[in-house]
Amino acid sequence: KKGLTQMSIDDLMDWMDVHQYVEIVTDVKENNLAALQLILEKSEHNTDRFIPQVYSIKEYEKIQALGFKKIILTLYRTKAWNFQILRFAENHPELFAMTMRPERARQGGLGLELKQAGFFVYAHTINDQNEFEGIQKYGISGIYTDFLTNDEQTGLIHDLREQ
Repeated sequence: KKGLTQMSIDDLMDWMDVHQYVEIVTDVKENNLAALQLILEKSEHNTDRFIPQVYSIKEYEKIQALGFKKIILTLYRTKAWNFQILRFAENHPELFAMTMRPERARQGGLGLELKQAGFFVYAHTINDQNEFEGIQKYGISGIYTDFLTNDEQTGLIHDLREQ
C-alpha cells in the first residue's frame, strides 16, 4: 500500500532500536505460538515491548509460559460464553487487556463487567469518532483503528491506564 513499507523481523528490530518508545501489539493470524517464539529469539532487549494477542483461553497460558508479561485476550475467535470469559479474567488478574467487537461489548454487558472488575477493554475496529464516544458507555476504554489519531480526534483515543 502507498506509504507503507513491508518489514522483515530483523527490520522491525532495527526500527524498534531507533524508536525506543514503541510497543508492538501482535496480530498473528496463523501459527501464533511459533511467531511469538521467533519474536523472542530475535528481540533480545526488546522482548518486553511486545504485547501478544491471543485468540483463546487455552492459548493464553502457552504464550504466558514463553515469558511475555503483557498479553491481550482478543475474543473474536472464541466461542466462550461471557461467564467463562469473566471467570477466566478473575483467575488471571495479570491479564493486560481484552479486546472485542463492538457488538459483543453492547450485548450482554461483557465490556462493562470487565471494566468494573478492573480490566482494560478495547474494541475493534472503530474508524469513527462518534462510534468510539458511543461505545465507551459499554465499558470500552480504547480502540483499534485504521486511521483515527489523537491529534485528529481531540485526544480521546489513548490508553486510559494513564488517567
